[in-house]
Amino acid sequence: MTSGGPFEGEVPRSLERSEVPRYFRQFRDASVLKKLAHARKGPLYQLIGRKAWYETADIIAWLEARKGAGPARPRDESAPSTSAPLQATPTLKKKLGRPTKTEQRLRALSQS
Repeated sequence: MTSGGPFEGEVPRSLERSEVPRYFRQFRDASVLKKLAHARKGPLYQLIGRKAWYETADIIAWLEARKGAGPARPRDESAPSTSAPLQATPTLKKKLGRPTKTEQRLRALSQS
């Protein structure tokens, strides 16, 4: 294979786990592949002795299958909106757990 993809230069047909980050920059180091393999979420690999070997085609297929559109862009508030208008006051997130003494006093004062 030649350059022109997610890797640079000639890529061997199979790579030992520690060699993968050298050709595929998506993996910072071999520990990422080790964690993915442990969780059974990474590319296919084969154990030969005590080493994990990856086929280059399997790594490329795994990367291609996980391509996404990326994070959503924040809305531009100055642009006219065609959807329903936004609420004037944001809804407050309900706190979990027991209320503080100050919150208990304020609640008691507001109820009386």
